[in-house]
Amino acid sequence: MLSVTDLFINGPFVKEKLDLCRPWFSSTNQRYHFLTDRYINLKNMLSEIPNRIEVRLENNGNIGINGMATQEILQKFMKDSAQKINK
Repeated sequence: MLSVTDLFINGPFVKEKLDLCRPWFSSTNQRYHFLTDRYINLKNMLSEIPNRIEVRLENNGNIGINGMATQEILQKFMKDSAQKINK
């Protein structure tokens, strides 16, 4: 798999080291490894790229969320979304 990987992030999620400031990370012990030059232009800008979530609304009504966010942010998003849908 590494032969077809451009950017590899390693390290287990450690709840006590929660980090939602860097993109694609979840804890401070995790590290970026640029295996190709495809995303090397981001290397010096990582602290400026906010972590985000992706929300997918499916035809069957399911909501899928991918990314890093606190439980509080996710709960607020789900509550706000439910209120808007029910209006």
